[in-house]
Amino acid sequence: MSNNYDKKEWMKEILIYFLELMHVEQPIIRIDNEDENKFNISLFSGEDDGRLIGKNGDTLEAISYIFNKILNNKFSDCRVEIDISGYREKKDSKLKEKVSEIIRSVENENKEGVINNLNPRERRIVHITVKEFGNIISRSEGTGLIKDVVISSN
Repeated sequence: MSNNYDKKEWMKEILIYFLELMHVEQPIIRIDNEDENKFNISLFSGEDDGRLIGKNGDTLEAISYIFNKILNNKFSDCRVEIDISGYREKKDSKLKEKVSEIIRSVENENKEGVINNLNPRERRIVHITVKEFGNIISRSEGTGLIKDVVISSN
């Protein structure tokens, strides 16, 4: 039995237990690993999806945060990204589209563009997307967990 198999089985057991505490029954869980310490969990729970995602994905973010804390107590240096019924994937796609629109505007009008109120994960997506354009830069502004990202020409 490989180490990743052990991690996956442990993650699945803990996630099922966690979801049972939230009165979610019989979720479909798929765990894929990008590498030895980076895992993607796709969760489908049917009628409970909306409750698990929460307003603006807040509950999903909280579940991911708590699950990663539990995971790191067992396996150090592991990271898990949880998606519920493709919500995160769709949200990420929309964010990338918004970044592309701002980049076009910055290139055409030579003005800064700002995306407000992003969590660390979303800011990372913005910065990675911006890096694909050599003449555009991005920087985070603000204090605390939620910050803005400013996109400007280099």
